[in-house]
Amino acid sequence: MSKKVLSREQKRILDVNRNRVTEALRVVEDILRFSEKSTRFALQVKKLRHDVFKVFEDVERETGEKLIFYRDSSRDRGRLDDYDAINKNTSRLPVILHKNLRRACEGLRVCEEILKILPRENLPLSFKSLRFRSYDVEKKLELRLGRTEKRPGKSRKSDLKIT
Repeated sequence: MSKKVLSREQKRILDVNRNRVTEALRVVEDILRFSEKSTRFALQVKKLRHDVFKVFEDVERETGEKLIFYRDSSRDRGRLDDYDAINKNTSRLPVILHKNLRRACEGLRVCEEILKILPRENLPLSFKSLRFRSYDVEKKLELRLGRTEKRPGKSRKSDLKIT
């Protein structure tokens, strides 16, 4: 029986999503830390980000290769100005926080699915655990922000006040 290995493209997908997840979590962490001085909550996000790095170290140990070697940012479509639609609503901190937490959750899901190719079940399960921790952070943040935009019959709040 041959050992299953990840293709060059799959390793590139993992590298891209490592960046996506850790950058998104860093945005959330810094907004919480510096804009609202919500140190306790920022530390929770920081721990999550560091745990993501640790799981990616496990991936690199399993594959025997550094994922960064599969990076091809000079030809990445995401590099182009027209790739991402510019959304003017991102000028509000609550929107930036929400979008970055969603980005982190999505990136973790991509990694979880790609790693199901390998015979070791613990790697996708580690990403699943991180993804659900991210969902918990997202919910806590929504509750702390007191956002009501999506609740029927309520007014819209846009202030960022985290305690």
